[in-house]
Amino acid sequence: MKFKTGFTNINNSRLYYEIAGAGNTLVLIHGSSTDTRMWDDQFEVFTKHFQVLRYDMRGHGQSDIPTNEPYTHAADLNALLEYLKILNVHVAGLSSGGHTAIDFALLYPNKTSSLIPISAIPTGWRNQTECKNSMTEIDESIKTTFYTSGKRAATKLVYTHPVFNTAIVNPLSSARMKQYLDEVNWWRMFRKDPGKFEESSQINRLTEILVPTLVIVGKLDIPEMEPASEDIVKNIKGSTKVSLSQSGHMVNMENPKKFNKILLEFLKNI
Repeated sequence: MKFKTGFTNINNSRLYYEIAGAGNTLVLIHGSSTDTRMWDDQFEVFTKHFQVLRYDMRGHGQSDIPTNEPYTHAADLNALLEYLKILNVHVAGLSSGGHTAIDFALLYPNKTSSLIPISAIPTGWRNQTECKNSMTEIDESIKTTFYTSGKRAATKLVYTHPVFNTAIVNPLSSARMKQYLDEVNWWRMFRKDPGKFEESSQINRLTEILVPTLVIVGKLDIPEMEPASEDIVKNIKGSTKVSLSQSGHMVNMENPKKFNKILLEFLKNI
């Protein structure tokens, strides 16, 4: 497969990207603590049908670590598309990448052909506070371990995190997931990320999204994921949700064949 890799300066930051294929463009946005490689089971497969773009968000993979200057991921993506002269995209994002995808659909509706939030709880969701509090306790434990016992010990604790633990034990994703987490840049342990999502309460604006929307979740994900996904479907007219069995948060890595089939069928029907 022939594909182009490159770096470009976007909003005073250097971003790494990969692009291949031809036709309508599908953007794949990774989640937190991963990078473009989490889409390895999708990238080549979908280039047979689309032009596929994947990139490392700031602070991830080969892209620059954020400075103290405020930024937004949706604006970064828009600037990257302008640099590549891409006018319209199907935008898919997993977890925090899903937040970016929703932001992009809200802020750049004329550039959005379809939206695919994957394992994503929209900002402002009714139970997000409880979800965030439970995750904060775990994150604080990881941070304490990092400072007291070092990176390796903290990383092993990350393996047990609710959003990663099923991918860690799944034979299809285990080795790769451990590699990604082992290589995580721990810069957030030393300072706050100045990045933010454009819309702090996405749940209240979902009715504005008019493009075809597919919500994908894993049945073994955190308990909040199913009801949050249902609320996305209730608020975006004509949207649909698919839950994949034997899959957790990293659904595209844990059940790639089923995931690819579902996503491809959705995109081909648009």
